[in-house]
Amino acid sequence: MIAPGLRLRFDKIEGATAALEDPDCPVGSIYDLDYAYKFSKLRDSFMGGNALFTLPVMPIKCGGAPQKIMYLSEETWRKRGIRGDTNIHYYPTWPNMFPPCKKFADALLPIAESKNINSHFKHELLRLDGNERNATFKTPEGEEITVPFDLLHVVPPMDAPDFISTNSCLASANGFLNVDKHTMQHNKFPNIYGLGDICNIPTSKTAAAVFSQTPVVIENIRRSIETSKTKIPRSGSNYDGYASCPIFVGDKKLMLCEFKYGGVPAETFSVNQHIPSRRLFTMKKELLPRAYFTLMP
Repeated sequence: MIAPGLRLRFDKIEGATAALEDPDCPVGSIYDLDYAYKFSKLRDSFMGGNALFTLPVMPIKCGGAPQKIMYLSEETWRKRGIRGDTNIHYYPTWPNMFPPCKKFADALLPIAESKNINSHFKHELLRLDGNERNATFKTPEGEEITVPFDLLHVVPPMDAPDFISTNSCLASANGFLNVDKHTMQHNKFPNIYGLGDICNIPTSKTAAAVFSQTPVVIENIRRSIETSKTKIPRSGSNYDGYASCPIFVGDKKLMLCEFKYGGVPAETFSVNQHIPSRRLFTMKKELLPRAYFTLMP
C-alpha cells in the first residue's frame, strides 16, 4: 500500500520561501508549523491595511483550510476593533467558494459577502516581493496584476513525491498515483493499493476521505489474498468518494461540508449542514480532535 501524502511546494511561488523565512516580512502560512506560529503572531499584532488570503492550483490537502483561517482572522480583527481599517481579499484559483459541492459553494458566498470579504476567483499567485510588500497574480484573462499587501497568508501548491511523480510507472498523467477510484487498487499493478492524498481520484484530500478509504482498502486486500485473484471484482468493497470539510466561519459557528463523487451532498447529521451552527462548531472543536488523536489510531 502506498500512502506518502503530498509535498508542500512553496518554492513554486517565486519569493514565497524568502518572505516566509524573513521574521520582519508579514507573510505566513498555516500549512507549515513554523509558518503557522508566525502567522498567528502576525494576525494578533496586525493593525489594519490590505490582508490577502490565497488558494493555489488544486489539488491540495484540506482545500477548505484557506477559508477557515480567513474567517477566523476576520473575527479576530473585528473583536479587536480594527476591522474597519482592514481590507480582506480572497484570491482562490477556484471558480467559486467550494467547487467540490455546489450546495456548500452557494452557501459560503453570501457568508463571505456579509463579512465584506472581497473574493477574486480564478486568480493564481505567481510571485511575491516581501521587501516591497507586493503580490503578483495571474488573472482569468491570463494577465498579471500586482496587489500591495500589509499581511499575506500564502497556501503552497502541492504535488506527489518524486518516487511517484517523476519517471514512475505508478503515476497518472498528472503525477498522482493511478488507482481505481472505487477499489483504490492500482490500474496497472493489481498488487498495489493507494490511500489518501497521493491518489488520483476526483474527491477532496481530507482526513475524512482517508478514514473512508481505509476499510475499503483493507477489505479488498484481504479479499485478494483469500481468493488469490489478481484483480478485485466490481462486487468488492467500493469507496464512494466521501469527504468532509468542516469550515469555521467565525463567531463559534461551523459549516460541515460532506459530499461524495459527483459533488453530491452526503450529510451525516442534517440536510441543513450548509447553515453554520454552534452545535457543529462544538463537535469539531471538542469531539473530533479526541477521535482524530485517540480513537482513530
